[in-house]
Amino acid sequence: GQVLTSGGSSTHPSWTTIASGNTFTAVAYGAIANNKAVKIRTDGKVEEVTMTKTAAAPSLGSNSSESLSTSDNDGIIWNVTTHDPDANCAITYFRGDDGDISFTNLSIGASSGEIGTRNQTKVKIDSSTEGEITEYRQNWSACYDTTNNKHVAFWRSNSDDKIRCKVGTMSGTTLSFANLGVVVNENCSTIHAIFDPGTGRILLVYRRSADGSPHAIVGSYNSGSGGYDWGTAVEVQNVSLSDDCIAVKASTTTGEYLILWGTQANNYIQSKIATISSSANSVTLGTMREVIGSTFKYIDAAYDTNANRILIIGYSSTRPTVGRIKKRTDNDGFEPDGSLFQLSTTDPSKDLGIIYSAHASRCYAWWRNPSNSNLAAFNWIANTTGTPTKGTEAGLGSITTLDNNSLGRAAYHEASGNFLYGYDYRNNNRAYFVSVTTTTNSSNITSGHHYVGYADQAYTNGQTATIKTYGNTVTTLS
Repeated sequence: GQVLTSGGSSTHPSWTTIASGNTFTAVAYGAIANNKAVKIRTDGKVEEVTMTKTAAAPSLGSNSSESLSTSDNDGIIWNVTTHDPDANCAITYFRGDDGDISFTNLSIGASSGEIGTRNQTKVKIDSSTEGEITEYRQNWSACYDTTNNKHVAFWRSNSDDKIRCKVGTMSGTTLSFANLGVVVNENCSTIHAIFDPGTGRILLVYRRSADGSPHAIVGSYNSGSGGYDWGTAVEVQNVSLSDDCIAVKASTTTGEYLILWGTQANNYIQSKIATISSSANSVTLGTMREVIGSTFKYIDAAYDTNANRILIIGYSSTRPTVGRIKKRTDNDGFEPDGSLFQLSTTDPSKDLGIIYSAHASRCYAWWRNPSNSNLAAFNWIANTTGTPTKGTEAGLGSITTLDNNSLGRAAYHEASGNFLYGYDYRNNNRAYFVSVTTTTNSSNITSGHHYVGYADQAYTNGQTATIKTYGNTVTTLS
């Protein structure tokens, strides 16, 4: 066969005969990696075929929903989801039928983020009286330790209101828990756990029941015992908090987080930077800064790496509202960055969430919309400096008729940019799990016949590349 090759602006194109080895040569347009597919350009040069993720409105993929149980009236309402990229599974934690802390384990596509089959359904983490929890939201939390490949579930035990935990180990796609331990040996509530991969430690924040103040404690995995060792709990602020106490990544600095809480007196949002030690189970606290000075409840937060800002979603004036905050110039805490802005005119009550997609370089928020069949409403927020840009509020078709207080904490799927979470469908009182996309894929190859083969080695821009046209079974798009 032959390939038509451009002669440039002053010479007619000419036909080049492909060598007997089913290869041909052409000038590389841009860098081409070894064994990558290439396409022919209109100027006769060859270019690596690439696939690019582009930010998009949230949507559901082809395999985007699965029930968390096998029957209606399953009793699952609020839930917490984590993602295990090593086993390609998502784990959703909730209060089970008998009041015990339980989970469902689902397979997740390694690169697509789409939902596969349920591997385990409504499994109790602890069947003793110490494993019983109340239905109230935020009485349990969970995280995945990527350093040690361990799942850690936390809950406030009904037996004595102390915070307990168990450590989960994945074998294939089967998760089992052991090593019941007490994390905080006093009455507590409103807990939130987050794993820091930079230090390999867990930060747990909670409300101390005795005086209502926010506290923090740090723990790390002990390979000898199979459990977690915990440092000394510290009071974050001498103030009585309301329903909210969470932690969120504060910057790209290793171990730096922001603890956020709502005050009991007026539901204002206060904060402190918390820096986790890389050598001990301890945390250093900064100066308290008020970041939202008006009534703001049921919060969730996300750190926008692209804009270096934190977005806080909450319930304000009966509307889903977002506050944007930034680090102060002296680096000692955060401050408001612009005014609060509403996402909708609906009243979501406690059902609110937000997450950052690194692939889309923007945040995605969701809430329950009672004025429209209680569906889950979504929007995106481009968190650049100046006035934030948001998309158009929209619902996703299958996520309708949500029960009150049923939108739990979501997990982020790093490979795809999807976010994963569960909800309760009011019509049959059955919980479901969804994978919501934040990007679309686009390729620089506009027609199949432009594909001509793959490179036999790496080439730089302008080099003469040898392209193989035979034996190509690779799918190595960039």
